[in-house]
Amino acid sequence: MAKGGALKKYKAVIESLGLRELDVYRYKKGSKQTDIIRVMELSTGKVLTIDLGTLRESLSYSEFFKKIIDELKKNKISLSERVISKVERATEELDKRYKIVEEELSENKQTE
Repeated sequence: MAKGGALKKYKAVIESLGLRELDVYRYKKGSKQTDIIRVMELSTGKVLTIDLGTLRESLSYSEFFKKIIDELKKNKISLSERVISKVERATEELDKRYKIVEEELSENKQTE
């Protein structure tokens, strides 16, 4: 799904939740590749390791957002409901935008 600059949008999702992306590790789990993201909560300085279970670019922005939120809840890090809903709406909008572009690209390939 994502190429080049689109990976910056995943980072933007993390930053909009009040976290800082420290680094992303990609490793092979058997025959499957997985991304692990280390993030720091800015208010407390706590560092979390988030195993996505797959590559970032294989997830939609909404799926990525949900994985981050689930991991925050597991680690008992609370965020404002206002921030969560605002970022959730933004990720849904990103998904819609990229879905439209993908549909247009597939239509163009069919007409060629």
